[in-house]
Amino acid sequence: MIRLKELRELHNESQKDIAKLCKVSKQTVLNWENGIHEPKIDILILLADHYRVTVDYLIGHNISVENKAKMIDDLNNEFSKVVDRYWAIFDSKNR
Repeated sequence: MIRLKELRELHNESQKDIAKLCKVSKQTVLNWENGIHEPKIDILILLADHYRVTVDYLIGHNISVENKAKMIDDLNNEFSKVVDRYWAIFDSKNR
């Protein structure tokens, strides 16, 4: 797993600490860090919560610049709709 070792070392934790947290062997943690095996989703969620990161971050997923721009546009459009609805309700109550 791409960022597990980085996060573990940043938090001064050993592979044994992570093995205990995840209820697996130290060898399993080593295999995750070396990309030999991947943890199941419940373990990914546990680790993401433990390190206060997203699962996407933990597995090294990066959003492209184009996708970020599209997400921002979508959020702006949704925000505009919410504001328009708010003002419509506000105007109807103040007539």
